[in-house]
Amino acid sequence: MKKIIIILAIFVILFSLIGCSKKHLVKNDKRYDRVIPESNVKFGIDVLLEKKLRFLKGKRVGLITNKSGITKNLVSTIEALHGESSV
Repeated sequence: MKKIIIILAIFVILFSLIGCSKKHLVKNDKRYDRVIPESNVKFGIDVLLEKKLRFLKGKRVGLITNKSGITKNLVSTIEALHGESSV
């Protein structure tokens, strides 16, 4: 039984080392040279700030977010809403 556990532990360690290799993170890779085309997809915060802000006018607003909550201009959602005078 101990031999099976040891063998399984070795396989787990080997596969985790193979999965964590840095060969896919090479900076000279051609994938980094591509230009991302503009998209019609918008973040929800951008739609709110552009079109739906009137629903929040004069109201107190609570925001649940995380570190990845940003606008299309890479401004955090907290700063974007705080910068609006009508909210």
